[in-house]
Amino acid sequence: MMQRRIVVLWTCALALAGAGWAAEPPAAECTCAAAFDRTVAAVETDYAGYVIKVDAERRDAYARFKAVLQADAAGAGPDRCLQVLETYVAFFQDPHVFVAHNAKSGGPDAAASEAARAWTEAEARAEIDKNRERLDPLEGLWYARTGRLAVLHEPGTPAGTLVAVRLAADGSPSRALAAMFRRQSRGGYRITYLDAQGVWQSAEATLHRGGALLVFGIQTWGRLHPAVADARLDPADPQAPVFARLDAATLYLSMPSFLGEYAQPVKDLVKAKGDEIAKAHGLVIDLRGNVGGNAIYFDLVPYLLTGPTEVGEDSQILASPRNLRNLEAMREQSGENGAVFDPALRRMRENPGRLVPFLERELYTPPVVAPGPHRVALLVDRAVGSAPEGMLLIARQSPRVIVVGENTRGNIDYQQVGMDSLGCGDHTYFVGVPLYVRNRSLPAGALDVVGITPDVPVPDDLADPLAFTVRLLARD
Repeated sequence: MMQRRIVVLWTCALALAGAGWAAEPPAAECTCAAAFDRTVAAVETDYAGYVIKVDAERRDAYARFKAVLQADAAGAGPDRCLQVLETYVAFFQDPHVFVAHNAKSGGPDAAASEAARAWTEAEARAEIDKNRERLDPLEGLWYARTGRLAVLHEPGTPAGTLVAVRLAADGSPSRALAAMFRRQSRGGYRITYLDAQGVWQSAEATLHRGGALLVFGIQTWGRLHPAVADARLDPADPQAPVFARLDAATLYLSMPSFLGEYAQPVKDLVKAKGDEIAKAHGLVIDLRGNVGGNAIYFDLVPYLLTGPTEVGEDSQILASPRNLRNLEAMREQSGENGAVFDPALRRMRENPGRLVPFLERELYTPPVVAPGPHRVALLVDRAVGSAPEGMLLIARQSPRVIVVGENTRGNIDYQQVGMDSLGCGDHTYFVGVPLYVRNRSLPAGALDVVGITPDVPVPDDLADPLAFTVRLLARD
């Protein structure tokens, strides 16, 4: 039942895109002000967090905040408009409420783009080595599934500004601009990057695993040079799962991403290594840098859970027209398994505009419990959010499991994101809004922003959290 419930929810996530809002305005209204009004209407109508978070105590502050941004939106161009919309959704402190470009406009300014010189990989490597003593932590050679990149500070660009050039596979010079970074005073970077659809997007970018991973949006780059010792990443795809033996007693599984394309690799890996895992004293599942995706961890359940486990809380949903349409679509896509949604659909139709019960609390008893490992450590950091946080909430109930590291991101209270396009022309944006609320007690016990607190916090100044975790397991 656990797998059916979670699969029904997560496999419908992408299908929600486009299910939602009313027809777009005429071209004469292709303005930032119109896009802002539609974004506000979407959030206030469809986001359960609006009902819960904008209570009587915060209502006046919210109204003033919205009025200021409404004035800022008047006459704003596409890039400035995106900043206004991002500032608005940031009020709710929920990464599942977001805005992204859905138009070819925007991107780095012409001067910044011109700063990107043509580089070969050999030339970029030599430049990095020459300046090794004064490199920004982000500078270096990186790789992703789509190829290799050089991140450098180009002469003539402001301090803290870095250019990412996509390197040519044949070794020829390339000045294909992949991204621009600006270092932020509070830490991390602001990235403007070209996505797979050729649209310029903006996001926060942060380094993880000792600088071996660069994470932004749902993307991850892995560092090639200067190399990070014992990075334990797949050499072709830094988001792919990796299995290794650390010592005679401890196994290691790296899961930098829960994106759906890694479900089969995880399944194959567990099938091949299951007997070895079951006999191990310790298993470290390294989730650091994992910002989410789908619940792809079902095949690990026999090695994590040892008895009855709560896999779902008493959740609730806002009965808006868009949410009703989305849930109806999920019901249809799920076949006979979709019957689990029927009571909620009835309540939504009977109580328009109100929060109503969604799914009931569920206990799950695994049909098979592996004899080991004796102890499983889930290693986490501040990037970990959404689907992997769902895994933590389930797995940490097991006496076999401990959570080690930093507080997670806090991105789990409002779930099942639906993404719709709104606006028109250069002011066309994607807006993401989650479908339902994790439990019915919120805001009491909220995890968003705060995150999940580990059982064993890792000190901030610890150079190697993985080595610390291995020593911890050895003492158990």
